[in-house]
Amino acid sequence: MEILEFRSILRSHIIHKIGNGQETSAWFDNWHTMGPLSNLLTHRNMSENPFTRFAKVSDLIHGDQWRWPQDWQHRFPALFQSPCIPLNPQARDKIFWKTNEGELIDFNVRSVWSDIQETGQEVPCVDLVWFSQNIPRQAFILWLAMKNRLQTHEIIGVWQGVGDLKCISLLGFGSKRVGTGC
Repeated sequence: MEILEFRSILRSHIIHKIGNGQETSAWFDNWHTMGPLSNLLTHRNMSENPFTRFAKVSDLIHGDQWRWPQDWQHRFPALFQSPCIPLNPQARDKIFWKTNEGELIDFNVRSVWSDIQETGQEVPCVDLVWFSQNIPRQAFILWLAMKNRLQTHEIIGVWQGVGDLKCISLLGFGSKRVGTGC
């Protein structure tokens, strides 16, 4: 799986807490209670006076009031109803990780991994395979078999181009066939 496939999952977990509002994108970062405002507004809306697509949260606020254009009041009433965020000129914006349980924590790889990994069904006899004296190769093969992940016949069929996997010919060294199978 490519890392970009995780982008939509990760975005919902990255939360920006506003300090001075000068480092957080007004449109694309997740700082508002409604989520990223780009989910609500079009690129044309973002570029309407007095804003640009590159606006920061601090550009949206003057004093303790939003600077939304007046014609947005009818188009986007939720923006006008949300309380204005107080800016703190001495504090920088901070990014947090929102866990699956909804807790905001400092970013760490362990939390990210535990929140994004897919968990399958628990295998009841895990201790039968994974114990301190196991032989790793055999344990791994047994584990694959228990999870129905062994593809031995399918792989051999692809290697030799055999359609019927009931009877597979033996291969010798090089490209000569040593046996004919059945």
